[in-house]
Amino acid sequence: MQILAKNGFVETNKLISLYAMPRSGKSITALYLAIYMLEKEVVKKVIYVDMDNGLGTLKNHGIEQILTKYKNQLKYISSAKKSKKIL
Repeated sequence: MQILAKNGFVETNKLISLYAMPRSGKSITALYLAIYMLEKEVVKKVIYVDMDNGLGTLKNHGIEQILTKYKNQLKYISSAKKSKKIL
C-alpha cells in the first residue's frame, strides 16, 4: 500500500472525507491534493465526489482545465446542476 509522503497522511484504495467550517478550503485542498498525488504518481486514478459546490465555484476552481489535463486519471462527480456538460 502506497502512502503519500510516507507519513500515513493518505492511503491508496481508501475513501477520504474532509470536514470543517464552510468556506474553509476543503474542496480546493482535496482537489489539489488529488492533483499532487497524480503528478507524483502516488496514485494512478482519483475519483473525486463533490456534493457541495455549485457551478460558479467549480469554474472558479478551474475545474474545466483540470479535467482536460487529467481526463484519463481524474473522475469528477458533482451534484451541481448542468455539471454533466463540463464533466
